[in-house]
Amino acid sequence: MKKYLLLVLPVILAACSAKESLPRVERPDGFSDRYTPERVVILSRHGIRSPLNRGGSVLSRITPHKWFNWTSAPSELSRKGAVQEFRLGQYLGRRLEEEGLFPAKWSPVEGEVRLYANALQRTIATSRSFIAGFLPLENIPVEHHGALGTMDPVFSVCLRPIDSLFVQQALHEMDSLTLLYRDVLRENYPLLARVLDFDQSAAKAAGDTNRFRLDDIAFVLQEGEEPQVTGTLCWACRAADALTLQYYEETDNRKAGFGYRLTPDGWRRIASVKEVYQRLLFATPVIARHLAQPMLGCLKDELTVPGRRFTFLCGHDSNLLSVLSALQAEPYTLSGAVEADTPVSSMLVLRRWKGVDGADYASLSLLYPTAEELRKGADLDRRNPPAEVAISLQGLVRNEDGLYRLEDVLARMDKVISCNPCGNCGQIQNNFVN
Repeated sequence: MKKYLLLVLPVILAACSAKESLPRVERPDGFSDRYTPERVVILSRHGIRSPLNRGGSVLSRITPHKWFNWTSAPSELSRKGAVQEFRLGQYLGRRLEEEGLFPAKWSPVEGEVRLYANALQRTIATSRSFIAGFLPLENIPVEHHGALGTMDPVFSVCLRPIDSLFVQQALHEMDSLTLLYRDVLRENYPLLARVLDFDQSAAKAAGDTNRFRLDDIAFVLQEGEEPQVTGTLCWACRAADALTLQYYEETDNRKAGFGYRLTPDGWRRIASVKEVYQRLLFATPVIARHLAQPMLGCLKDELTVPGRRFTFLCGHDSNLLSVLSALQAEPYTLSGAVEADTPVSSMLVLRRWKGVDGADYASLSLLYPTAEELRKGADLDRRNPPAEVAISLQGLVRNEDGLYRLEDVLARMDKVISCNPCGNCGQIQNNFVN
């Protein structure tokens, strides 16, 4: 069996100390003398939301316990999520002002700022909360395409026209990665079932299933639909997702775990079940390149369109996962987070710089509030900033100041955008195989 290396992803559940040193992106001495910030483009995951379904759903059948009383309708941004996004906007507004991207009390002219969200409540509401903190005196509308509640094609992770070779290659990669992740599920399914008290659930009593299984995982790839996993992994993913959200909302750790007092590592183990599901569907290499093409086209436009200074694109973890995997991001570790890949409110931050040598440069980082910051609704400022890790792209070389040539980053984007969705990507495919 070929061993696939999912370049964007860290090893799940890497050991970490009780007190983690949070990552920061530091610039070398004299950096501001050598480079001028020209624009910032952010691709963000929405803030804390309620679970995707409630009442009479899988969640009500999979545990005898009563779930947290969320402050929003199913799948919508919660009150706590809105407040935290506002604080993130405040923090980034002051930080970018200090870095010289724009002046104090900036009033942008038309076209300098763009807010663009998927046409769902949680993404639009996240954008509105963010910009209220970022530029509180400005009335900047949030652009979205299509009727509210529909998926914008740029943010959609539905499969566009594909052929049999694509399906064959994608299923091969997904099956291979399932084998690699089997041990993660084998280790963490029992913990998830124990926290849920699954043995006392309506689902087990009715005979829907008696356990989370490893032998019923299968995939469905159909044009016009999102990639799908069938089997009890779907149930486990929904439960792990809802528990993670409950952990963010409920500050009493025992209540968050339905009476179990989980350690941070325990919460990481719960979240890892959801992340295996997400990785299989949205970060498998051939799938990621296909799904990321519209968003990478948008990111490239935002990095190059004349007159733009700041862009905030708000989508989902599936958007971040597919983009990072398609760009061939090196593995990273998110200290202080329970979600290992793209936590709630995390942001892929792309910056464009002008060097004193006249050349254009770019940097990439993933900025995210820690689990404790999310749970406590902490204020964010220079003394208590969100965490941030630099994102490295395999095969591209940074200069001594940690920056890529902008043309190299754009070329990497073009390479993915122009890749035909046939599964036969030549040298690009080889970059994902170890």
